[in-house]
Amino acid sequence: MASEASGTDILALLNEAMARELQVSIQYMLQHAIGAGHTSAAGRKMPIAAPDRFVASHRMYCRRARP
Repeated sequence: MASEASGTDILALLNEAMARELQVSIQYMLQHAIGAGHTSAAGRKMPIAAPDRFVASHRMYCRRARP
């Protein structure tokens, strides 16, 4: 009985770890994709502040939702 319970616990822990790694990977890729768009813009000399990047990432999705 103890091995069945520990097996279930291990599966739950592995699922949580996998979900966390997937979330971090997607967040990393999204941040770099958004950052790459900002750095490749022509004529932009000044770096963008962190709050502007955060707001811009949300504006990007809001624009697509509106016709």
